[in-house]
Amino acid sequence: MIFYWILFCFILLIALYWKDKRKAAYLIFFILFFLGSTRARTVGNDLNGGYWLEYVHMGHNPNNWGVVMRQFEYGFLWLMANFKYSISSDPLIFFHILFIITFANYFVFLKKESKYAALSLFFMLAFAYYFQLYNGMRQEFCYSMILIFLSSFVLDNQACVNGDINYLSYRGRHHIFLPFYKKSFLFIIGTVVVAFLFHKSMLIMLIFPLIYKYYRRISTKVLIIVLLFSSFLSLTLASFASSQLAILSFIFNDGSSNFSSYMSGTNGFGQYSNISNILNTAFCIYTVYSHRYKKSFYISCYVIGVVVLNILTPINWIFQRLAFPFMFFRVVTYADLWYTIPSKRERIIFRFSVLLLSFVMYQNRLFADRYEDVVPYVNCLF
Repeated sequence: MIFYWILFCFILLIALYWKDKRKAAYLIFFILFFLGSTRARTVGNDLNGGYWLEYVHMGHNPNNWGVVMRQFEYGFLWLMANFKYSISSDPLIFFHILFIITFANYFVFLKKESKYAALSLFFMLAFAYYFQLYNGMRQEFCYSMILIFLSSFVLDNQACVNGDINYLSYRGRHHIFLPFYKKSFLFIIGTVVVAFLFHKSMLIMLIFPLIYKYYRRISTKVLIIVLLFSSFLSLTLASFASSQLAILSFIFNDGSSNFSSYMSGTNGFGQYSNISNILNTAFCIYTVYSHRYKKSFYISCYVIGVVVLNILTPINWIFQRLAFPFMFFRVVTYADLWYTIPSKRERIIFRFSVLLLSFVMYQNRLFADRYEDVVPYVNCLF
């Protein structure tokens, strides 16, 4: 536990006080990269459970795949089997390389999309998204590739950046918007392929181009109302939502996804804290208000994530894994607000508030695993 708090403070100091922010980002990346790529088998549930056993027991023949983890998508099983029989039979090597690719994709995205990548990496650690790379490796591997698609095919497109295009002729508008639709199509194709190969729940990310196209039209007031309404639904209509999800569960009932059983079952009902949801909603509202000076794609995604968290996690805690990919973008938003809130007084209050929240969330994450997950940290080299 102490090790993680030393890491927390050290990363924060580098992010805030290292003069060369570019070098600070690379240093933080290297530290977190080293810890993840050399962690022992006991650090993270995935390495100490079904993932490990599947790798050990799977055969070269596809008929012997999915012996332990039948819900794994075919693409991930193919990767495991071919790595095992072509490169190394040691599961730890495979999962370390998987982490390396995943975290590198995250870093590439943050370096490109965040003006303050070092601070964004700190928030990625503080709000436990970094630990997701230890515990949701298949989903995170898939999501990290979708982030690259998002950055390359959607966010990199400047077609819709200029809010007012009324001065353009019809032909001019056509030539501006055509690349947007073409690149969005490439994003959709890439997302569908990697989702079906590695983690089908990530099909929900297909909404990204739609968010990007329309986020400028959504006012701060509307975002706040949506958050308040979702919080009300979270507290009052969880049972009704559970029954509706059970009806829809057949969509995922193809023998290769956990989400069908999560949608139709009630064993996880109420296991996710309402207090946590209220805290996340309240701070999201505060963040939206603090960001009222400008529109942001990341804020819109953050809000959608909290709405999903409010609606679905009272039914089953596992649905936080659908919310987190949207909420992840707050690491970019928080870093941006840290430096850009116009009012000095508001900026100081925000900094204090977000640090306090990060302390609470980080401590909650370390305690939540009851010393059976990422705590204690053990390195396979020492």
